[in-house]
Amino acid sequence: MNKTIHSLEFGKLIINDKQSKNDIELKANQKANADESALGFRLVLMPQQFLHLLLMAYNQNISHYSIDWLNPLPNEEFCIHIGGDQQWFSTYEENEQRWPIDKNKHMSSPVAYSTNDHFHNPIGGIIEYLFLGSHGFAIFIERSAPLFIRRDTISENQLLCFSGDYSKFPFDHAPHKNQIKIVIHLMASNDTKSVYRYAANNWIQKPTGIPDERMSTWAKYHADITQQKVLDFAQEIKSHGFSNSQIEIDDKWEAKYGDFSFDTKKFPNPREMVTKLKDNGYRVTLWVYPFINADCDVFNKESQYLIKTQNNSIAVKDWWNGKGGHIDFTNKKAQQWFISRLQHIRDTTGIDSFKFDAGELGWISADFKFNDPVIDETPVTLTQLYAETAAQLGNMIETRVGCKTQHLPIFVRMLDKLSIWDYNGGLKTLIPTALMMSIGGYSFVLPDMIGGNAYGNFPSKELYIRWLQLYIRWLQVNTLMPTIQFSITPWDFKESSQEVIDISKSMLKLHEQFTPLIIELAKNSVKTGEPIMRPIWWIAPNDPKAFLIDDQFLVGNDLLVAPVTTDKARKRDIYLPSGEWKDQRGVVHTGPQTLTDFKADLNELPYFARNN
Repeated sequence: MNKTIHSLEFGKLIINDKQSKNDIELKANQKANADESALGFRLVLMPQQFLHLLLMAYNQNISHYSIDWLNPLPNEEFCIHIGGDQQWFSTYEENEQRWPIDKNKHMSSPVAYSTNDHFHNPIGGIIEYLFLGSHGFAIFIERSAPLFIRRDTISENQLLCFSGDYSKFPFDHAPHKNQIKIVIHLMASNDTKSVYRYAANNWIQKPTGIPDERMSTWAKYHADITQQKVLDFAQEIKSHGFSNSQIEIDDKWEAKYGDFSFDTKKFPNPREMVTKLKDNGYRVTLWVYPFINADCDVFNKESQYLIKTQNNSIAVKDWWNGKGGHIDFTNKKAQQWFISRLQHIRDTTGIDSFKFDAGELGWISADFKFNDPVIDETPVTLTQLYAETAAQLGNMIETRVGCKTQHLPIFVRMLDKLSIWDYNGGLKTLIPTALMMSIGGYSFVLPDMIGGNAYGNFPSKELYIRWLQLYIRWLQVNTLMPTIQFSITPWDFKESSQEVIDISKSMLKLHEQFTPLIIELAKNSVKTGEPIMRPIWWIAPNDPKAFLIDDQFLVGNDLLVAPVTTDKARKRDIYLPSGEWKDQRGVVHTGPQTLTDFKADLNELPYFARNN
């Protein structure tokens, strides 16, 4: 597709390949200069006659420009040059999450920038609209546009491109299709942390409180769950000497999806079950979702609360547990109906709270029509309304979606991780995903369950040793994140269960040791918006090496964590930024430096406390 390129380069605004009369200074990292290749920053702006540039702010530290891009044509794009030595960071979830973004990932066609299931789509269930560059740049795009993104790694320049299109799902039902306005904010500062703080202060909401902790049943039982198995699981946890914090009853506790009542064949007396669990010190939560399956009585009886098609029939859509309708959270009455059903379960059984699954826009029918037509303009608002509805039930809530919902005092969970090592949704994506979420404003990161979801069969005997190490390393990656979820239990490893139990207990003890720090940082996040988990460049914003690290993270500013994420490894290289750092053995190291082949046995989690 032919495109006429108009680019905003360092220090110049160029339109129609001619320098404009008023040059624009973008104040950047002092190490940067006017050499475009060294800076690695380019913007491609398309419709010259409809480009409005407005100076929003300029002071000693920040330059902020706002561009109104009016009625772009389908073949017109706004692009960031992501090549060169500048690194870029996104705030949207991917299956193959990288930190910084993968410059070699190609997306040949524009993809709707909306929440989705990242197993089948390039974008996952958590999206924000902020993009950061390591040379002190930031880009924020307002949500009011029908936004699409594309990543071009085949052309001469590596590009991350944006466009607007009302002709494609999910924006094709908007009432004002001929009035596209994309508002783009360009910011520059001396370093990435400064420009991030400026952007976050303008567009990233602070949480209004802090949530709670949890333990889950999902990967162990999948849908094969019964009242007796839940009680047995609780007893197993206690008998093996683990703390009894929270039990989560997951998939298939109903006879039909959408009943929102216990299957009495599998759960003959749910209130008695919950009472027994609470008597043993557990809190109890329940898995729920926004679907009503077509074979459920409620599907027809309460159809007024479901999303409709353009012809006003129920908008039926396949999901992973069948076919049904999606509750229309743009309808306040539907929100109240949904909450009342959950409150009824809580009142009649004693359940403490809920885990909310799905919520991505990709799970609705392409022929949708919302109760509130205004939201057809920005349909991803459905995700926001789902999370906000869920949060009405308290701070023991977990969702797996986020879009402008950083203010909610709830846990936001990563979408299911696979029980593998690599970047294809495996262990190596845990830290990049957590850092993406943190920078996007979601401080209360809930990593997926220890060891992954074990989809398919539990590991064969041949894979047992590798799985054992994966399980332990996965636990170690989670240990100093805000919370831990178990499901595949340490005693499931029959041949080496005691070793796994002992290491798991030591990691939980370490988590408890640092829990006061995590809680302090959670409270600070409410006050300042600063994340609990932070990238290494947070304390080294002018250190180029810090921007390339995707397997280490900070808890606050003074605790650096460097888990092992490579199969069979018993040592790893660790980068320490400037300062004095005491490792878990008491040895002090002076940064900046790379510790080569730092010892990390299976029972060790490398971490370093900064001496102040």
